[in-house]
Amino acid sequence: MNYNNNLQNIDDENNIIHEDDTESGSTQSSEDNQRERRPFDVSLPPTHQYLRLNGDDDLPHTFKMEDAGRVITVSILEMPIVLLPTQLLPFHTDYPLLVSQLRHAARENEYIALKPRLDTFDTDIATLIQVRSLQENDGGISVQAVGRQRCRILTRRSAINGMPYGEVLVLEEKELPALSQILMPASFASMRPKKSLRYFAAMTSHSYHVLKISLTKHYIDEIAKWLYGWYVYEKVKRVLSQGPTALSYWVAANLPIDMEMRLRLLDEPYTDRRLKDEYGIINRIDVIVCKNCGTLLCNMSQMISVSTDGNSAHYVNPGGYVHDLFTVSEVVSTLARGTPSAECSWFPGYKWTIHECSHCGQHVGWRFTSSDLSPKSFFGLTRRSIRPADSRRPITSTIQRIQVAEQQYNI
Repeated sequence: MNYNNNLQNIDDENNIIHEDDTESGSTQSSEDNQRERRPFDVSLPPTHQYLRLNGDDDLPHTFKMEDAGRVITVSILEMPIVLLPTQLLPFHTDYPLLVSQLRHAARENEYIALKPRLDTFDTDIATLIQVRSLQENDGGISVQAVGRQRCRILTRRSAINGMPYGEVLVLEEKELPALSQILMPASFASMRPKKSLRYFAAMTSHSYHVLKISLTKHYIDEIAKWLYGWYVYEKVKRVLSQGPTALSYWVAANLPIDMEMRLRLLDEPYTDRRLKDEYGIINRIDVIVCKNCGTLLCNMSQMISVSTDGNSAHYVNPGGYVHDLFTVSEVVSTLARGTPSAECSWFPGYKWTIHECSHCGQHVGWRFTSSDLSPKSFFGLTRRSIRPADSRRPITSTIQRIQVAEQQYNI
């Protein structure tokens, strides 16, 4: 596969043709050029208007925080997503057991442990969620919940009505102390950080560079440089001001990585190591490929943000299936299925069209198009169908990776 040619095609939007391009012909193109487009209101997606929730549905619950190390009993909900602390979760269902579970949690302001259910492996890590908004509709229920804290499931049982519940351990968010607090002499405290680091390097066998890259601040600074390439200055500064732990989760939420990689970041007990891992991911990946067959879909430079949440968020379809979506300006190697529809659009003013991988037929996401909004179009890729890759290395399919693992471990 010639990745260099594919990457050139991605950056040349004029060479990309999609089957759902209904606006064709010189007359239509002329009308599009003359029509003044309104910028899309990026504050709309987080409201999830398609759920028909409004301000009256917000529950009067305050932010609830459990002490780290405490064991609590909560109901357990399994979903094929990885929800990070502070992330929003829209959800609706008419399944009686889930309706009862969500109603009870909303009424009593109780946590629910959201456990990722992935095909590749099982885990006992989960996220405590709090129901923030609730709306009854036609025998079902629509809610918006928010991730609060990490937890680990210790036991699991079923109630009389079949609802799973169990004991969970609330996990601590650990931040390593600064190097100066551990090793440097107290007399260095009055020095500027760079100067004290150089003095300390001169007194030890470690080089200044080695000491510098061992500092959490180094990774925060490097990640910030990367973020400034994708987000406005005020947004990045606001995220940085919330502290290293909040930053690590926000970056994990917006990196174009697959579910398994995100789960590993959620399971990491130390903020510092999570930030270091994220910095490594940023420097290691530059393209996004189909998870099933490895076909190139887009590169990192195509990421765009059409929501105040960032370039990634959760959305729920009419069938109740939650998709973890991240947005890009263009993709290659996809085929449209069906015609554009505005029904229950996650981005008000845009019509959506299903897109599949042109090589294996795997559903990879949607194209969103508008006749009067800017951008004119963009793509939402579902995280369960993609994975990041390095274009400098061979891109293998899921099947090929499994075969390699079997050979290595003689399975």
